[in-house]
Amino acid sequence: MHLRHAARTDVGKTRDHNEDSYGMEAGGERAASGALFVVCDGIGGYASGEVASDLAVKTIIDRFYAAVEQPPDAALSAAFEEANRVVFQQGGGKMGTTGVAALFRDDAVVLANAGDCRAYLVRGGKIRQITHDHSFVAEQVAAGMLTEEQARESSYRHIITRAIGHRSDLEVDVFREPLLQSDILVLCSDGLHSQVEPNEIALAVTKVSLDDACRALVKLANDRGGPDNITVIAVEVTELTFTPDRPYGQQEEPPGSLARTARLETPETTPTGTARLETAEPQTVYGPAPLVDRRKGSDRRGSAAGAVDRRAAPVAPVVPPAPRPASNPARSFIFWMIGLLLIAAIIFGAYWVVFQNQGIAAPSPRPQPTLTPPGLRTTTPVAPTFVPTTSATTAP
Repeated sequence: MHLRHAARTDVGKTRDHNEDSYGMEAGGERAASGALFVVCDGIGGYASGEVASDLAVKTIIDRFYAAVEQPPDAALSAAFEEANRVVFQQGGGKMGTTGVAALFRDDAVVLANAGDCRAYLVRGGKIRQITHDHSFVAEQVAAGMLTEEQARESSYRHIITRAIGHRSDLEVDVFREPLLQSDILVLCSDGLHSQVEPNEIALAVTKVSLDDACRALVKLANDRGGPDNITVIAVEVTELTFTPDRPYGQQEEPPGSLARTARLETPETTPTGTARLETAEPQTVYGPAPLVDRRKGSDRRGSAAGAVDRRAAPVAPVVPPAPRPASNPARSFIFWMIGLLLIAAIIFGAYWVVFQNQGIAAPSPRPQPTLTPPGLRTTTPVAPTFVPTTSATTAP
């Protein structure tokens, strides 16, 4: 597998020192087990963030290549756990770092991460985030409580829920994905992805050279404020290696064997360890690139050599639910008619009661007695009676 890559880191516009670190093993004898790239971002607000990130990068690289007999995903997960132990032991839980690593081997890439450093895969001009952020807002988005837009504006977006060296134990996310020719993998700290959109990253790495793309992405993050340290590694797959005796993208090797060496496109090799850059000049190296697969955490119940890919475990067949019995149209019609008749009967009864109440004549009210005030007598006029009378005349 032939790879080409470039890297760049910058202090940003507001920080007084760079707490980001990155390292790579892209040539030499150790790269026979795969080309390894690591980005770590020291946690701001904790003591010696730059010490934690530098120590984590070196430990991850050294520990991985010391366990070449293990499957790549188990070895990379164990390397993160060892880095967590070393950083926690030195800092006593008071310093920490986030980190992401990519191992290119056997036409595939193995990724591991803890925290919010990200890995993107660019294929055919389209970009996809492979790793999952371990942050408060990312968990809120996954739970459906926040949208992506709300998460970008949230005041809690810098709260990390998982980091190297913060606690005595560490759960590591591991991914594996087959690679295609011309695939580009981008590793970056949150100083980049918090200011630059994924589609802008994809446009940069596909339109110009990787070195120019890294320089342009760092400049874009700084132009938008550069509130944090910025680190980016871009790795392109220029040629794949296929072997007839092993399936495409297979990781596991027979006991005692080594993976095929990822050849470099330049004669010089990249030095082992951590590459740090405080100046504006980029550090560019050309070497092999990785692939992607997913495994949640590491198997702490057994030895690392016995770790297996959970996707390889047998899966119970999915039994489709039994179909519902077909409904009877005639029966449904009868139920509808009965319901309509009941409603009509209720309405008719209500109207009948109302009309009956309106047809009953109300009893006429009895006359109220009139009281005569005391001392006031009333007389009833009586019609005069005229009685005819005769008058007697007396003679004189």
